[in-house]
Amino acid sequence: MHFFLPDAKDGLKNLLQMFKSNPEYFNKRFDLVNEKISDFWVPRFKFEFEFEASEAMIKMGLDLPFNRSKAEITEMVDSVTELLFVRKMFHKCFIKVNEEGTEAAASTAVIIEQQRQSVYPNPSFVADHPFMFMIKEEISGVVFFVGAVLNPSLDS
Repeated sequence: MHFFLPDAKDGLKNLLQMFKSNPEYFNKRFDLVNEKISDFWVPRFKFEFEFEASEAMIKMGLDLPFNRSKAEITEMVDSVTELLFVRKMFHKCFIKVNEEGTEAAASTAVIIEQQRQSVYPNPSFVADHPFMFMIKEEISGVVFFVGAVLNPSLDS
């Protein structure tokens, strides 16, 4: 999971505009360096989203399963005598972040911290102003979730 915390407290708008104007940022492989931090503070949050996806799928060119006469999904079901087709498709997703970790659909990640002594104080990551987050599969680069927390002081 990636967190994008703008330096400026009102910098989220510019950050979102950067991602919107150049979608390649979502595909970018961030060359991140593991850095020890003293505090990692991200507020609890939960988002849910659902929509009827049939129209969007058809607009993207996936219309065959929705075609009553051409859909060939009958082999997916035993003992069917008539052609089957997809009438509607619904999509629902959620993401929940709390002290126990991140839960997103069927994915779970846990943040583990190792305690150690340091001569120099480690920097902190404190999301006390609006920020963006992204859950991305690191090997393939597929982005699963993108969102923004506009008011981190609200408790979900």
